[in-house]
Amino acid sequence: RHWSAGVDLEVNTSTQINRELGARTAAALEWSLFPYEQANRRQFVVQYQLGLTQVRYEEETIFERFEETLADHRLGSAYETRQPWGDVSFTAGWTNYLDDWSRYALALRTDFGIRLFRGLQLNAGGGYEVIRNQVYLPAQDLTDEEILVQQRALATGFEYNFRVGLSYR
Repeated sequence: RHWSAGVDLEVNTSTQINRELGARTAAALEWSLFPYEQANRRQFVVQYQLGLTQVRYEEETIFERFEETLADHRLGSAYETRQPWGDVSFTAGWTNYLDDWSRYALALRTDFGIRLFRGLQLNAGGGYEVIRNQVYLPAQDLTDEEILVQQRALATGFEYNFRVGLSYR
């Protein structure tokens, strides 16, 4: 009622993070505080993943690589509730590469929606991430245009965001 195991498979590409093609396979173990029958109304889960990613980069990276295989593990938790008045979620996640423990990322996020009246909802959220695992950064400098339109990721130690909006259904 509270445990599950599975496999996470990802295939992706992204110009922003210099990724021509990436494929990740991971084994996952998850524990849920509430029984899974309640997952559509509320949940608090903790998940651990152990994975392997094969990456082919568009350009040579700052580590002089065009492709590489990365072993990582991830620990995450999430709390979500859906109520007649709206919904709330909090998530936290930690990732790091197994060959170098100094290459990690830690992320915290929250989102909420409050139903103002039938069909109209106020949405807000935000997040903060400590970033120490940018192995994908290209070796050559970015152009002003790539920086301006956020076409490519820049070297950074953190990222934060906040958003607010209305939705109508």
